[in-house]
Amino acid sequence: MTGAITKNSFITDGEELRRLRFAPGESPFRIKGNGYRGHLKYVQENLPGGVEAMKDAFEDPRLKEFFNQTFLASAFYDVIPLAHAGLICAEISGMSFYDFVYERTRHQAEEDVRGVYKWLLTLLSPRLVSSRLTKFMAQYFDFMSFELEHSDATVVRGRLTGAPFELRGWITAVFEAYYCHVFKLGGVKEYAIEFTERREAVGADGEPTIEVGIELSFGPDGESA
Repeated sequence: MTGAITKNSFITDGEELRRLRFAPGESPFRIKGNGYRGHLKYVQENLPGGVEAMKDAFEDPRLKEFFNQTFLASAFYDVIPLAHAGLICAEISGMSFYDFVYERTRHQAEEDVRGVYKWLLTLLSPRLVSSRLTKFMAQYFDFMSFELEHSDATVVRGRLTGAPFELRGWITAVFEAYYCHVFKLGGVKEYAIEFTERREAVGADGEPTIEVGIELSFGPDGESA
């Protein structure tokens, strides 16, 4: 294993997010407001025309109204408009959906580990990843969890569960970008992230969801970095 290696075969063009299945703000799938605040900051600083250009590009006027609210860092908000905005911002910036989401998430990770989620820099070994990944998921998303299947000195294997089907491309790009950057900041030089399989499921509320198999592998420096 040399350097950072990722295998994400679930990359999409984001078109699954084009049509909103729920009115903005009404889906049962929510993310902490910190994610929205990070998105708006990044868009204002990096997207041609900033936040107003993003709002003007929304075809559904309800999305513009949704994004006009003040997002509180610790409150939870419907995640679907955020993922949909990633598709729209990618088009404005001339980037692929995956590349935009990856880069935006990388900046989010940078902000988080310098602020409210400093403890993420402790995730430098399989032991700590397996014990704290569920805590992180619960703090950021209220609909998704990590189910641990195996953990040893070099590997953590499990499943991300509970994400709505339309987030199948977005969620793996977010997870990949976030953890790659956290490991980089933490000095982990040898690791791999592989998404092994994806299955359709049904949530407790009857909504279609996905289960994504994920394996995090660490080289010899994983424990000591």
